[in-house]
Amino acid sequence: MSLPVKVLDGANSIGGTKILLEFDNHGLLLDFGLNFKRFGLYYEEFIKPRTALGIHDFWDLDLIPHKSEFYRKDFVCHDLHDDEPINLESIDGVVLSHAHADHYGCLGLLKPEIPMICSSTSYSILRAIQDSGRTEFYQQTCYLSDYVEKGCRGHNVLSSAGGSHQGRDLVISSNDKDNITELCKRKANPATGKKPMNPGDISNLNEGKISWNLTQYPVDHSILGACASKIELDRGNVLYTGDIRKSGSHSELVDEFIASVRNPRPWILIIEGTQVTREEECLTSEVECKDNCEALIEQNDEDLVIADFSPRNVERLISFSEISETCGRTLVITQKDAYLLDCINVTDSTIPLPSDSILIYNDLKSTEGGWEKWLYKKYSKYYINGRDISESPSNYIVAFSYWDIKSLLDIKPHGGLYLYSSSEPFSEEQQIDLDRLFNWIGMFGMEIEGLEKINKDWYIIPGYHCSGHATPTQLDEIVRALNPEIIIPVHTQDRTWFTRFDDISEVVV
Repeated sequence: MSLPVKVLDGANSIGGTKILLEFDNHGLLLDFGLNFKRFGLYYEEFIKPRTALGIHDFWDLDLIPHKSEFYRKDFVCHDLHDDEPINLESIDGVVLSHAHADHYGCLGLLKPEIPMICSSTSYSILRAIQDSGRTEFYQQTCYLSDYVEKGCRGHNVLSSAGGSHQGRDLVISSNDKDNITELCKRKANPATGKKPMNPGDISNLNEGKISWNLTQYPVDHSILGACASKIELDRGNVLYTGDIRKSGSHSELVDEFIASVRNPRPWILIIEGTQVTREEECLTSEVECKDNCEALIEQNDEDLVIADFSPRNVERLISFSEISETCGRTLVITQKDAYLLDCINVTDSTIPLPSDSILIYNDLKSTEGGWEKWLYKKYSKYYINGRDISESPSNYIVAFSYWDIKSLLDIKPHGGLYLYSSSEPFSEEQQIDLDRLFNWIGMFGMEIEGLEKINKDWYIIPGYHCSGHATPTQLDEIVRALNPEIIIPVHTQDRTWFTRFDDISEVVV
């Protein structure tokens, strides 16, 4: 029999995951991410998809599946020609595994009547991203702006229609819609936004508004709110891991997921394989990462410390907050990090908020967004200026990344430690960014740890970063514990690696 799973993108790349599940004449999407590798073939910082052409640039460059029934009608200003019609009654939802752009980055192109299904934490993170950033039209995940078609010199183009923001329909798999409703109603620019926010329909997964027998399970990944999914079909259960690991602070979640879904024997396992092409396994755990960073900072107790870690990695942020307390310092975070914490705290009160222990860096700007004004009004007493840090630099750990490095001109450190606690550069552009970062660090006499340059390329030094993905050894343990009938690898550059499971499963490569 034919399989109900169609991998539309992300089968042979790390990211860009888009999977269609078909059953009983209905469809369910599993993630709808941006394929950064293919996107980067055509676009960069100053060459972007044209908003006035809506979906068409993505369509013509094969950045999205040629399935016209997926997409917003107000993003279409010319005829679209499908490669193959989907012939389904409806697409009932898009199940989001977690809030990384290679899994959600094209979700804004989907019809507004296709609800987003995710954990409340994932929604909170996406809301913070959309509020606090320059969100491109294709990444309007939580709320949408309307567009209308108009003529321009003999061509049809799209233009913003103004009006209110419309929230996308939302199904919360963690069954805590009452908490998330407050956040759904918040204006896009909380302090100055003139457009009203019309929340979409908000429901819990167990209310049955989705005609699929779907369960999401929290798993360990480098971003909070990540979930694996089980979809029960007549033939058997389909499992989708999303991105998964067993080396974070909550590795027990993966064991709990396996124990919950291994019986009856799964029919199909869709599983990531990010690390299978690495020459060496990334063995550092999140606990080891924290301990190593703490030991290094204690050795530099007289100097300023800059901690560079991935955006939205709240787990790492909390680790550095705890390190700061142990080392007698105060953590300083960016406004975007502070707004992120505030959004997540709406549904998870264990997430720390700005306080005397977590200060907000007062970046020098001539203009600011509504979210920044709102944040300052709420947390103004916890803001700190660069000159305050420069007066006693050994009192602080400042959570900056490459994109914040210009603020060193205001802090004016004389030496210190730049601790790189992020992932390895994976593109030529990132290598160039690190060369530029090194120039900034060198200008202020800071020492860099966690990175080393070998010949012309930068590599991370093991011990100061924990990968968000399972090692080959961990993948082997997960697959053999689940013992599926069929394996479909995704999010990998070597699908054939999974043929080692031929002894227990049929592997679709």
